Amino acid sequence: MDDDDRLPTISGHDVIMAYDDGQTSFIGRESERPCCTCFPWCRYTLFVLNFLVWSAGVTMIGLGTWALVNSSGLALFETLLTEPSWLLIGTGVVMLAVGVFGCAGALRLNIICLRVFMVLVITVFVLQLVLAAVIFFLMDDIQLKMLGVLKVAVTNYERDLDEQRDIALDYLQREFSCCGGSSYSDWDANRYYNCNISAPPSRCGVPSSCCIKSTDEHCGFGIRSEREDYMNSVIHTEGCIVSIMRIFKNNVIIIASLAFSICAVEIVCLLLANILSKYVLVHRKVLK
Repeated sequence: MDDDDRLPTISGHDVIMAYDDGQTSFIGRESERPCCTCFPWCRYTLFVLNFLVWSAGVTMIGLGTWALVNSSGLALFETLLTEPSWLLIGTGVVMLAVGVFGCAGALRLNIICLRVFMVLVITVFVLQLVLAAVIFFLMDDIQLKMLGVLKVAVTNYERDLDEQRDIALDYLQREFSCCGGSSYSDWDANRYYNCNISAPPSRCGVPSSCCIKSTDEHCGFGIRSEREDYMNSVIHTEGCIVSIMRIFKNNVIIIASLAFSICAVEIVCLLLANILSKYVLVHRKVLK
């Protein structure tokens, strides 16, 4: 018996082709010797990876939904977050489908599920590249829009009946340890904190949400007319946009590593699905 008479099967054992007078007379299974010990590894690794993808999809749907209904600090950027939130939910749904088809294909060795899975993975991979490019090229535009939203919120703070916007701005300044849009001096655009007026006690000041430690609502009154060193010890002087972008830049390595890890997982899933598909096709040919 030559090595050419052995064919691999899904179970991991060789199939021995026996011949009689030049014709195939029977197919026997040699159970003693596994042909491809990597097959079970490929199969269950693909299942585990797709379970992680499925879990990530559920997480993304949850985050997108939370961003849509959240009413705290993110409410200030509600108009800017609506489309990204729906995009996050849509991506999560696609990843959910990827995980389902991947798990089904790996467990049931279904060639249709495996092929649909590969098409979905390639689609998600391309969409991720496009999304990354869009974010990279539109980052400055996003930053300017966020700054515009903050300046409107600062200018109209305590001037109209939009209490939710004021609460959102206070929340943002406390959580990110910042004050104003680009800097604390943005508060000069507000009529109650302008240095050119003399009536209100808040003249030349900032809201209490800008204060570093004190919870006194008057802690920021008149602070912008004080010495710079004293002012720096009482209030946060960094603008909220600057603070948010600094946090993003400080974590860009982590974000990039996570993105590359996801891409690597997708490539590995493609390779494993391709291997499983080939073994399923070989097994079908042997059984015919």
